[in-house]
Amino acid sequence: MRTDEIREKFLKFFEERGHRRLPSSSLVPIDDPTLLFTNAGMVQFKKVFLGEIDFPYKRVTTVQKCVRAGGKHNDFEKVGKTARHHTFFEMLGNFSFGDYFKQSAIEFAWELITREFGLSPNVLWVSVYKDDEEAFRIWRDVIGIKEERILKLGEEDNFWAMGETGPCGPCTEIIVDRGESAGCGKPTCGPTCDCDRYLEIWNLVFMEFNRTPSGTLEPLPKKCVDTGMGLERIASVLQGVNSNYDIDILRKILNRVEEISGRKYGESEKTDTAMRVIVDHSRASAFLIADGILPSNEGRGYVLRKMLRRAVRYGRVLEIKEPFIWKEADEVIKVMKNVYPELLETKNVIKDSIRAEEERFRETLERGLKIFYHEMENLKGDEFPAEIAFNLYDTFGFPLEVTVELLEEHGKFLNLNRFNELLEKQRRAGKESWQEEKTDFYLKLKEGGIKTKFTGYSSLKEEAVVLFISAEGIEREFLKEEEEGEIIINLSPFYGEAGGQVGDRGIIVWEGGEAEVEDAKKPVIDLIYLKVRVKKGILKKGEKVIALVDERRRKSTAIHHTLTHLLHAALRNILGKHVRQMGSLVSPERLRFDFSHPGPLSEEEIEKVENLVNTWVREGYRVDVEEKDYNEAVKEGAIALFEEKYGSRVRVIKIDGISMELCGGTHLKNTAEAQFFKIISQSSVQAGVRRVEALGGEAALSYIQSTEKILKKLQRELHCSLDEIPSKVDELLRTIKELEKENRSLRQKVLFGNEKRLLERKEVNGIQIVSGIIEGVSKEELGAIIDREKKNSNTIIVLGTGSEGKGIIVCGISDDIKEKISAVEILREIGKRFGGGGGGRNDFAQGGIQKAEFLKDAISSLPDIIKKFWKDI
Repeated sequence: MRTDEIREKFLKFFEERGHRRLPSSSLVPIDDPTLLFTNAGMVQFKKVFLGEIDFPYKRVTTVQKCVRAGGKHNDFEKVGKTARHHTFFEMLGNFSFGDYFKQSAIEFAWELITREFGLSPNVLWVSVYKDDEEAFRIWRDVIGIKEERILKLGEEDNFWAMGETGPCGPCTEIIVDRGESAGCGKPTCGPTCDCDRYLEIWNLVFMEFNRTPSGTLEPLPKKCVDTGMGLERIASVLQGVNSNYDIDILRKILNRVEEISGRKYGESEKTDTAMRVIVDHSRASAFLIADGILPSNEGRGYVLRKMLRRAVRYGRVLEIKEPFIWKEADEVIKVMKNVYPELLETKNVIKDSIRAEEERFRETLERGLKIFYHEMENLKGDEFPAEIAFNLYDTFGFPLEVTVELLEEHGKFLNLNRFNELLEKQRRAGKESWQEEKTDFYLKLKEGGIKTKFTGYSSLKEEAVVLFISAEGIEREFLKEEEEGEIIINLSPFYGEAGGQVGDRGIIVWEGGEAEVEDAKKPVIDLIYLKVRVKKGILKKGEKVIALVDERRRKSTAIHHTLTHLLHAALRNILGKHVRQMGSLVSPERLRFDFSHPGPLSEEEIEKVENLVNTWVREGYRVDVEEKDYNEAVKEGAIALFEEKYGSRVRVIKIDGISMELCGGTHLKNTAEAQFFKIISQSSVQAGVRRVEALGGEAALSYIQSTEKILKKLQRELHCSLDEIPSKVDELLRTIKELEKENRSLRQKVLFGNEKRLLERKEVNGIQIVSGIIEGVSKEELGAIIDREKKNSNTIIVLGTGSEGKGIIVCGISDDIKEKISAVEILREIGKRFGGGGGGRNDFAQGGIQKAEFLKDAISSLPDIIKKFWKDI
């Protein structure tokens, strides 16, 4: 049976059984930020499952184009290595929105598989979720499958969820036994084996829940059915081939690979893998581009770029020298254009986009592979250096995934944690660097002879000449009073922001004028520009000026920079030599230091670090500055930092016997000038990277003084000594908890004592409806009343209260009728009518509406809402 026939037979079968045939949705999910791509047939119906929209059909059937190459459902790395995995595939599906449920879904599936597709029951197995006894009984008692051919599996195998959040529920799968010849031959081989003998061909999901971001399972408004059968898999079974890539439509695309490469499929596992990757990725790429996605460095475009680059890499395995994927995409269009006309409509965009990406990447690949294989020849051991992998990635654009796959083929591995550390440092440096366009602008200025010599290491005052003026990106001849702009002077005592240290501030004066320097930046080497605001006079190009740095601010910055070096040394001393600087910020107000370390520092470790730094401060070590050859400095043990770019001559900051680092920042002459060091916080930047914030000098003294004021105030308020504050606070907290508990108890007694006055009771056909609006109470207190009232049989309770202008509503159902009507359904209907929502269980749910003024109307609508969901009442 041809693939086109299977597709049509499936759709027609369900059309004849009352299903509406609908087209596939785009591969880009509409209004769903939780998904990278449409990865299942039910994605376009997500809001229908959630009850968020009214839908005209209760039964639907589709053939959905899907991509699984990112997020939870991600088959990217498996593609090519097995006979059945794809990034792009077509999913056959039938759906019920509050219409039929488990039994009909199972009966439909069995009828189609055995009668229409002609598979023998003797080759079929089924699996069910271990707690789903209903599905188990249907297969055994209704369909007649022997009990030993029904597998009970856990959540990982038989509880389906589209993503981390959203609709989910138990599922049952139909499995076909392809015979011993397709298996692994192991004695343990069975339906749960991962070999190709037992193939899962159809998954029937019974959507009963919505998983919230907190992980809570909320009952869906209506029980629904979502089934999915991979077209490629069922085609391989019905066409009697061992691989999805041998089915008619994929074989045509594969034949094109054979023509281009001059190789035959089946020659070797290595070339077969390459061909499968190319077939799959060329098909996926064509469909992604047809749906508006183009190669890029982020999001969906980056996944597309990865696919194309992986296909190019595998083209080399087949010794294909010229761009070819665009030709493969052309074959995809020919094969599938009748079913998906968008391919033909976007044919030129598909081919041109793929060819351009191929040509760009081929140059990258050639350079990268030469370096990779050179390093492999010199590799000792099985671990490939992360630094080399990062250099390939960062300098040559060589994809990480290509490096990883090549290493796997050679039985080697890469330390991905170390690679990610290097990547994060690069990204952080990228965020702090200037925009490329602006950097180019300053490079051109520098090439034109506009340069700055930094003189601020030895002096905070300098006579200089204004070389350049701009405002709002436009070159100017002058700046008038109160105007702001950027200027460049030939000699600058102002330190331009670099290496984590912020820029200096101060003033510039000239005859008849003065300007405030608000910041100093160093966009390129040998050029510093100053952000200025003219306070008096007119500042002209060519003006002779006197530049004066804010001395107090510079000293505070120097304190924090020298302390940063001491902190780095102390951390390496206390925690270990694995500690490396990953980033920093040095300002007059504080220092921030990011470093590699697997977990948070204990209080004891923080204390040890503080004590060691303060010891070095008290002992007054000299801070020496030396200029040296880079290689010589590194050989002597100087620490070079990733975010810095070094020339052949480097500046070395040496604190005798404690620290030696390459650094261009401004520092103290002696550690004693730092006065005092205090860590004020620690936090996590990312896995394996910690952050410490600390203070020194006047900033540390001010922090200690303000903390002392707080402690003295606590002493006065608590009438105790400093040592007694912790025990007094503990005592107060215990007292508060006891009083809160006592208060809750008293409020409950008052509420329970006034239930008759506060609540309205109506009986409708033997059902007690209890409702009321109680002002000034919490959600928990409403819940306590509901728990009390739920003990009565045949009871529905809905209570409301106002809070900050909004309405809070809590609903409860007594246990004897909770299977007939759901508290969640009632709350969601109230939400639809009055603007709001809610969630919970059948017997208890809570939520709210947008305006408290609608509470009265919401409560009044209860009888009508209850009748909507319980027709017999």
